[in-house]
Amino acid sequence: MVKMFEPKTLYQAYNLARLQENTISHRQPHPSYSKNTYHTTGVNPPKPFTAQNNTKTTLYHTNNTEKSIPYHQKSPNTPYRPTKTLRNKEMDERRAKGLCFWCDEKFIPGHRCRNKKVYSLCILDDEDVAEEEVQEGSEIDPDTFTPQISINALEGTSGFQTLRVTGKVGKSPLFIMIDSGSTHNFINTQVAKRLSCTLISIRPLAVEAANGGQMTCTHVCKNFLWKMQGVQFSTDVFVVELNNCDMVLGVQWLATLGNILSNYNELWMSFVWQGHEILLRGDIPVKLQTIGFEQFNSLINSPNQLVEVNLCNLRVVGDSDHFISSMTATLQPSLGSDSTIDELLHSYQDIFKEPTGLPPLRTHDHVIPLKEGYQPVNLRPYRHAGLQKDTVEKIVTEMLDSSTIQQSTSPFASPVVLVKKKDDTWRLCVDYRALNKMTIKDKFPIPIVEELLEELGRATVFSKVDLRAGYHQIRMRAGDIRKTAFRTYNGHYEFLVMPFGLTNAPATFQSLMNDIFRRHLRKFILVFFDDILVYNPTLEKHVEQLQIVFEILRSQSLLAKRSKCVFGSSQVEYLGHVITKSGVATDPLKIQAIVNWPFPRNIKQLRGFLGLTGYYRRFVKGYGAICKPLTQLLKKDSYKWNEEATIAFEHLKQAMTNLPVLALPDMTKLFVIETDASGTGVGLC
Repeated sequence: MVKMFEPKTLYQAYNLARLQENTISHRQPHPSYSKNTYHTTGVNPPKPFTAQNNTKTTLYHTNNTEKSIPYHQKSPNTPYRPTKTLRNKEMDERRAKGLCFWCDEKFIPGHRCRNKKVYSLCILDDEDVAEEEVQEGSEIDPDTFTPQISINALEGTSGFQTLRVTGKVGKSPLFIMIDSGSTHNFINTQVAKRLSCTLISIRPLAVEAANGGQMTCTHVCKNFLWKMQGVQFSTDVFVVELNNCDMVLGVQWLATLGNILSNYNELWMSFVWQGHEILLRGDIPVKLQTIGFEQFNSLINSPNQLVEVNLCNLRVVGDSDHFISSMTATLQPSLGSDSTIDELLHSYQDIFKEPTGLPPLRTHDHVIPLKEGYQPVNLRPYRHAGLQKDTVEKIVTEMLDSSTIQQSTSPFASPVVLVKKKDDTWRLCVDYRALNKMTIKDKFPIPIVEELLEELGRATVFSKVDLRAGYHQIRMRAGDIRKTAFRTYNGHYEFLVMPFGLTNAPATFQSLMNDIFRRHLRKFILVFFDDILVYNPTLEKHVEQLQIVFEILRSQSLLAKRSKCVFGSSQVEYLGHVITKSGVATDPLKIQAIVNWPFPRNIKQLRGFLGLTGYYRRFVKGYGAICKPLTQLLKKDSYKWNEEATIAFEHLKQAMTNLPVLALPDMTKLFVIETDASGTGVGLC
């Protein structure tokens, strides 16, 4: 049967023979042999197999009492079957000395190893196994073969199973990614050389990546020492090429820590190490902004400081493959070229401090007018996970200490939810939907973004002031405090300030901002809720009018958050747009979200996509005609995705990647407008 397949090598012949033997064994029952079979029959036991010079032999042994279990079906408690690898040279030496291949004792006919074992022979061609000589003591345990590394670890990106920590080797920083998606520990080749690590050569080891690719590892660093947040650790690491991180700690290291408590949302992990409880806090990831070459050129001459720039090529797969070059940059706004802005900020540093008490009473204190015949809202609290309960308790304690809330005996009770903010911290929000249904709606007008941006025609210098928790800087009217009551799993509280989530809260806040800045609106100030934009054609005039804004904020006891503010810049991000003296451009992060949007599976996802693209519709020529096949699907009982919708979806994405910079109108100049009138509508050319 083996000859019929005409094997070319001993390796092929061995595999075919093994398959044939398995077939025969499956068809015929196995004869039972007694432990003295060879002695009773007078037949000498077979000698160990002697391989040819062009092969390599591996002997495996297990206990007789252990059943043969496929490796992929073994349970974690299945004892490991040790193996021993013998090269041709070693086999020849043992044969010359008359030693047993396994137990190192003299081999004679009828020899039995002291520990009874079952032998399994595997022959590998030297063509398939590299014969690289390794240092003594550098053998890698078979359990470590075929290590796997995740895409996050390879590319240095953050994911749900990763945690970035900055460690140290001596005084050298070490950027570490703790990745439960990787099976073993890895260190960057260049970092290992820079740290002068003692590297031990090993047989070439294939490291499998999550995307199906492979890397070759030829060295390992034993007992690598480093410190994380003052605690010293040691482990073995494989030396491979990594991107954007120095070392990856995988399951190999995590398994030595015992029980681990981790929170990937708040970026920390806790465990017991050498009798002490250790809390590792991850580094807060830097948010990158994707920009084009034109924006990059403008940033070089702007007062913004470029902290980090990464150049990348994005391959777009479509009807024709092409590349789009883009950049990711981390921007740090500067204080402008004039030191007077720095002095001005120092003079008004009190408006950037943390609030220490309740805001003052104003004429714009929030009121909750209810419809006639209402019944108090009384809903049970939502269930939260253990860590979320800790967060709720922490936030409630902080609000009690700052007098934002107080204990309540109100008949009203609404449940609470946690909402993550841009800086990855949590905001406690109350689900006031039931209360909002019985509230009389306020019709105060909310500004339109497009109309606001039209006022920036001649501006070249911009400052943005972002208020700190703006809603909480407005008091509740005394008679309506009880209506804001909310309930958690361990308490009943009510707001003394205006909470988030009330139906009329935006109108109350916007009316306050309009009143206090009314004299300066559309002259050098734009206000959209808690975002205040100050714009001027010259820096000198800008400093004077920025002082007016600070003085109004101080007189009204309104506080701003310094980390979210920008002062004296030639470019500013405002309401999802990037504003410069050249005009208004779209926010690259929003465009990236549009490009990455998957095919909508239902009408809700389609509405979300059209809502995001519709925000920038004035940047796209013929937007309505492009997305008409998609808007047709929004009709009642009309959602049925088809080829026409797919073409429109991809066309709209493509149009969003090539948006122009819209020039801002200068109302002091003469305009000539050409219109195209038709029987169905009127539009600008």
